[in-house]
Formats: sequence, C-alpha cells, structure tokens
Amino acid sequence: MRYDVIGLGLSVVDCLIRLKDPTVVFQGKGGQFRPDRILPKKSRQILDWSIQGGGLTATAMAAVGRLGGKAAMITKVGDDEWGRFIISNFTEYHVDTSHVFVDKSLTTWVTFILIGKDGSNQWVRPETLTDFDLPDDISRAANWVMSHQRTPMERMQLSTYSQDELDIVTDGKILNLGNADDTFLEAARIARKHDIPTCLDMEAGLVRAIRICGRSCRTSRTASPRGGRPWPSPTRRTRGPCAGPSWPTAPRWPG
Repeated sequence: MRYDVIGLGLSVVDCLIRLKDPTVVFQGKGGQFRPDRILPKKSRQILDWSIQGGGLTATAMAAVGRLGGKAAMITKVGDDEWGRFIISNFTEYHVDTSHVFVDKSLTTWVTFILIGKDGSNQWVRPETLTDFDLPDDISRAANWVMSHQRTPMERMQLSTYSQDELDIVTDGKILNLGNADDTFLEAARIARKHDIPTCLDMEAGLVRAIRICGRSCRTSRTASPRGGRPWPSPTRRTRGPCAGPSWPTAPRWPG
C-alpha cells in the first residue's frame, strides 16, 4: 500500500490569539459563545499570535508526516489564499496533497481562537474581534471571513465526496475519519471491505459510526473543555510560538 494512513476530514486555518487576560473561557449555556460577554478593554491586550493549519484529521495527518509516516489527506478547500496556505502546510509536513480538492465554489474555513495565559481558549466569530488591536494578518483574515460568509450548501459540500474521490481509501493501511456524515461512513465501508482498520475522531453518541469503523478515539475537544489542537510548528508565525492549546504528545510511530 502507498500510505501508512489516509485522512478524510475538514481542513481549516486557525488564527490563534493569546491574550494577557488569564482566562478567556466565557461560554454561555450549552457551551455557546455569548456576544454580550465581551472581554473588557484591559483584557484585550495580545501577547502573541499565530496562523496555522487545523482540523482533527488534518492535525493527525500532519503528525503522521512529522513522525516519518506516509500520509495522504482527502479534503476540500476553496480556491483562495487560505486554501493555498493549507496545501502549503501539508506539503511542509510531507502529507500527500494529490487528493486535496480545490473547489472554486467554496471558501476555505478560517477560525479564530482566543487563548488565555492559563491555556483556556474560546472560539469566537470575527465580529467579536472588531475592537481588538489585531496584527495585520489576523485583521485581514477576519475581514476576509466577514466578507465571505459560508452558506449551508457550502458547509454540506465541504463534507461531500464522490465515489471516485474516495477510491484512494484502499491505498492506505489505516483510514482516519474526522466526521461521521454519510460520505465519511461510506469511506469506512469501503475500508472495511478491504480489511483496512478505520479510526474515527469521535464525538459522543456515534454508535452507528463505531459499528462501521471498528475503532474510535476521543479527541481533546471531546475529552477536555480546552478544545481541539492546532497543527505543530506553523509555517507562518511571528513573535515566536503562540502559547495556545498545547499540541498533544505525539504517539510513537510503529516500526
């Protein structure tokens, strides 16, 4: 087989902003961000920041490549600056990008994460950052997202793949999924027919998916209130590493 691991999932760009405020966990009921609970001005001071690749499966594939394994990623990005940034990051970590599909009808997913000195973090909408003294790159990313609002159809397209696009699944020793949508479970069925183990970065309650995949792993986002993890060592960075959510200790690559 050509690859040790093949990933199928969402690839995003994470804009991480570390604040002077000791904690930025200010979630409302049900974990939803409350726009009325904006940080006071004195707590908006930025210590450092970074822009890097993110996404559950994307992070896993970057880890495989960093550990010397052969990894490939099946994902979709927009035909824009941020899509090219994601492809560049994959290339840096030796992840095969021949199945990263660039779709002109889509916009690449860009997220914004506020991080406290204690490591707590909060995903926020770009509108929340309007009154922050943002670095130029973060400000440009926020303005771009606000002017490129995704539609529900776009969100669906990001997780939809044709049979031909899933054919590469049989070229890997392991399949890693970052979602349990129907298309992703179809990939798991293909893998199962060829006795290829599938690992699902799961959220709670995905019983149907577990039966198909056979293996699951709880992500940090599920197991801890601190949220997901960005890719290691971003290509694009200023003022040193952003002391955001620490990337988990990498598993030892077999062999």
